[in-house]
Amino acid sequence: MILLALLACQGPEPVDSAASPAVTLDAPRLLRRMSLDLRGTLPTESEITRVRKDPEQLDTLRQEYLDSPLLEDRLVELLAERWHTRVDDFKVAWYDFPGLEADDEFTFERSLGEEPLRLMARTVVEDRSWAEVVTSDHTVANDLLVELFELEELSTEGIWRRARYPDQRPPAGVLATNGFLVKYYTTPFNMNRSRVNATARLLVCDELLSRPVSFSTAPSLEDGGGTDEALRTNPSCTACHSVIEPVAVLFFGFHTVDDNAVAELGYHPEREPLGPVALGVEGAWYGQPVADLEQLGQAIAADERLSSCAVETWAEALWRRPVRPQDQQELVRLDRLLREEDLRVRPLLEELTRTEAYALAPEDPDEPSRRLQSPDQLSTSIRYLTGFTWSEGGWDRLRQDADGYRVLAGGVDGFDQLRQQGDPGLTWSLVTHRLAEGAAAYEVGHNLGQDGALLSRVTLASRPGDAEFAEQLEALIWRLFARAPQPEELEALEALWAELEEERGAEEAWVLVLSLLLRDVEFLSR
Repeated sequence: MILLALLACQGPEPVDSAASPAVTLDAPRLLRRMSLDLRGTLPTESEITRVRKDPEQLDTLRQEYLDSPLLEDRLVELLAERWHTRVDDFKVAWYDFPGLEADDEFTFERSLGEEPLRLMARTVVEDRSWAEVVTSDHTVANDLLVELFELEELSTEGIWRRARYPDQRPPAGVLATNGFLVKYYTTPFNMNRSRVNATARLLVCDELLSRPVSFSTAPSLEDGGGTDEALRTNPSCTACHSVIEPVAVLFFGFHTVDDNAVAELGYHPEREPLGPVALGVEGAWYGQPVADLEQLGQAIAADERLSSCAVETWAEALWRRPVRPQDQQELVRLDRLLREEDLRVRPLLEELTRTEAYALAPEDPDEPSRRLQSPDQLSTSIRYLTGFTWSEGGWDRLRQDADGYRVLAGGVDGFDQLRQQGDPGLTWSLVTHRLAEGAAAYEVGHNLGQDGALLSRVTLASRPGDAEFAEQLEALIWRLFARAPQPEELEALEALWAELEEERGAEEAWVLVLSLLLRDVEFLSR
């Protein structure tokens, strides 16, 4: 009965949102959300204590989080949810490269997929203009990518370092990275059109595939000549392809003419003249003449939609929902801020965490669902709390699908699941249950009673009624949920612990009580 009481969740009474002020998080819970979103970890006990005593410490800690060395990894994770390059299956595979073994598969896939994401995240962390994501003359690479693609290293510090491809590819930022080009690969028939759609969708928020098409007037796709003619003359086709074709010709330096994917990797300048001939148009970006991929990057950098799309991208990432028509006034304000800051995203991130939309509490009727921790966040927050990592053979089970549980835990796989899960589900419950059990067992087995540990205040000899026992339970609630425990909540936990200790012993009692808290939706969300 105690267990059922602890797991029970009663929703708020219906509220007229039009007549009621927004329900926002108090300072400790808002700090918790910011820490998870900007660092991937829960705030420390001392940080929670700071904002409990002085809520204005939120501003100081916000700046500390934006300066944290953990910020880059979090930005990579947020960008991955939109750019979909952290996948488990590329057109090229680890076995295509001499010297790689099966044990290198996860590292290879993550390295290749993170390359464009790292370049963008590094632009933000180093407080440079967002325009550089399409104009940069370098990439960011780790040891594996440097070795596989024979990159010229431009810096020596860190796991991910500035590097340059040796094939003289145009300086076009993410558009010229292998990670982007391999994820959004093309075929001889597609002629880079898939890359154009990805470019427009991701950088200027123009979803070309959402434009209406009349299939009743379209030719059969089996008729190659008829299709080519229709792309140039049929109104149902030209609505999109008048934009797509002139951009597609600019990617012909990376055009595929052979099914051997590895041989195709790299820049082939001799293929660039094929574009205008094959597609029958000259290069352009939405009607603006453009000669090559470098000029394409410059045209995108000058496009005012790059700024507004960046605002939409980061707002959705931190608000954890698609933008809505009623957000327009706020988005315009944020776009103005981004422009005033010379397209530097760090000030935008700071301002986004100050918005009402960011601070809405789960109890607010305008909050569509709980903001569940992503699998990436769960992996990181659990590791920093307990030291536990759910991995096997070098594979992080929460960050991968072929041998892991990323989609089952509500994550994005880049193919079929393109948005983070918003509400708890059956597979989510199963995965988080097992994660909580593993983390709790690791914490009790390795860290119980150790300074700085989650269970630092107790030993196996501690019992209900002891001062340290009560302090430990209260500290757990504050650390995991960032709120004060209710007296009846503490009583129920003590009673549950005593019942379990009598049946299974003190060690197992702590494992089960801690796992119960770690699989509570209040911990699993932010």
